Amino acid sequence: MASFFQRLTLAQKYAIIGLLILVVILIPTSVVISEKLADARQAGRSAAYLAPATQTLESIRLSQQVRGLSNAFLNGNNAALENLERSLQAANQAHVRADEYMAEVGVEEPIRAALRNLGAQIHELGVSVRARELMPADSFQAYSGVIDEQLAVLGNIISATGLDLDAHPDSYALIKGLFGSFPVLTEQLGRARGLGAGILARGAGTEGDRLDLGVSLALAADALRGWEDALTTATQQDAQIDSRLSSILKQTSDETRRVLALADQALLSAGHAGISSGAYFDTMTKAIDSQFQLAEQVSALLGELLETRAAHASQQLWALIAGLALLILTAFLLATLINRNIVSSLHKSLEVARTVAQGNLTTMVQVNGADEVQQLLKALNEMTGSLISIVAQVRGATDNIATAANQIAAGNQDLSERTVSQAASLEETAASMEQLASTVMQNSENARTANTLTRNATEIAHRCGDAVQQFVTTMSAIRETSSSIGEIVTIIDSIAFQTNILALNAAVEAARAGEAGKGFAVVASEVRSLAQRSANSAREIRELIEQSAAEIDTGSKLADSAGATMHEVLESIEKVSQLMKDIAIASTEQGSGIAQVNIAVGEMDGVTQQNAALVEEAATAAASLREQADMLVLAVSAFRLPGSDPSFQESGV
Repeated sequence: MASFFQRLTLAQKYAIIGLLILVVILIPTSVVISEKLADARQAGRSAAYLAPATQTLESIRLSQQVRGLSNAFLNGNNAALENLERSLQAANQAHVRADEYMAEVGVEEPIRAALRNLGAQIHELGVSVRARELMPADSFQAYSGVIDEQLAVLGNIISATGLDLDAHPDSYALIKGLFGSFPVLTEQLGRARGLGAGILARGAGTEGDRLDLGVSLALAADALRGWEDALTTATQQDAQIDSRLSSILKQTSDETRRVLALADQALLSAGHAGISSGAYFDTMTKAIDSQFQLAEQVSALLGELLETRAAHASQQLWALIAGLALLILTAFLLATLINRNIVSSLHKSLEVARTVAQGNLTTMVQVNGADEVQQLLKALNEMTGSLISIVAQVRGATDNIATAANQIAAGNQDLSERTVSQAASLEETAASMEQLASTVMQNSENARTANTLTRNATEIAHRCGDAVQQFVTTMSAIRETSSSIGEIVTIIDSIAFQTNILALNAAVEAARAGEAGKGFAVVASEVRSLAQRSANSAREIRELIEQSAAEIDTGSKLADSAGATMHEVLESIEKVSQLMKDIAIASTEQGSGIAQVNIAVGEMDGVTQQNAALVEEAATAAASLREQADMLVLAVSAFRLPGSDPSFQESGV
């Protein structure tokens, strides 16, 4: 890295420093620009998303209206069917327009698909209501579920664009009211409208209906207060908002409170007397529509605020970029002027240095100023004075150098002769070590061969031991089999004894029978004869088996003795194998050590040869040193000193 900078000119170095400074400036500036750009994009994106959000609110309004008309129709108000048809058609068109707006601004497909699905559900419910396939309570509940999902889609749209994270007090209050309290207010008013129209159409209402209506009226009143608080906060932050919303906010709020009081008096306090279902529905619808008209003005005003904020952010961004460009241009001009001044002074310093390099020590430089470059010129004057003193001393020392060179040449010649003799002795030592290394390597190879043979003998002994062990196992099995045969013969002998007793009993019974039992007596006699022969044969077999068992036992003992002997032989062979392995390893290590010694001796021989060559070169160099000293005298004489040069002068810069 240092060599790289040394190859650069001063202008290039200044350019690198300027580039680094520019990078340091651009990093925080880019962060600020990025934030400003993000603000502008966010404001523009929020303004663009207002259209689909507002259209989604319109879809919710029409869905609430369809819910109320459907409840009135199913509860007996047949006059509501015509309005229901128109509201269903308007709700379908509102969903289509909302989907188109979402497509234009790039709303994610899952949100659009959810809204299209809800529009289809509204249409299917309308078909079922017109065919009177649903009960009023089921219809109202189904529509309310769809509207709740529509409100959830609206929340997803607001979250997707970041409208709910707006940091400005005025626009945040408008967003909070428009997409927070307002949908709740219209939903509760819509529920109160639908429930009240159904009660009035039936002519009576259950306690559950009245309870639901009371809850909706209470929630609507609470949402109305939240809607008013949000808009009031916005009017307090911006005079323009106050001038455009104050009057209509008061008018709309008063009308909404009147219809809430009407619903409470007509349906909860006095019991739906004095107003028809259609009139009640129209009155509530008028109040809800007035709230939506207020919401349209709030939405338009919010769009204007966001667009103004986006334009203002863009202006700030361009002003920041212009200021940064002006700052960079000014810094560049200043750097160019400073660089030009420094380079001009350095060029003059370079001319003085080149004059000194040519051996002219008579030139002196006039110093004007106290900056670093002028200090450099002053240092050049000091350097010239020092060189004058040094050159004078060098001229006096060259003769001493020549004398010392003669002495060095004589000493190097003597050292060269002794080094050559030492190199010859090292060559003989290296040859002897090489022969010794060859002998040790041969011994190591023989030891490895013996180790291999011992390892093979160990494997053979292992196989013999395994064979003897199998033989011992076989003898044990034969002995066990003989014992089993002896037990079988004992059983046969017992059977023969029992048969003999039965035959005797049969003979006694035959004798008692007299003439009638003679034939049976003959058979009993034959059976007894066979039993005796079986007993004799079993006795002979037992004797043979006992003799065979004794011989097998003897053979088993001999096999055990042979196995133990083979185990001892195997242990002895393994010990011999381990000893041969250790000998082979030791021989190998010894050969490696001698080889290393041989290498070291060879290296010493090579180094000694090199030293001899270097000594010879040093002798040659010492001989030429005298010639160089003479040349040095000649070279030093090239310098012109002030005392010996009549042309001495002082030059200014």
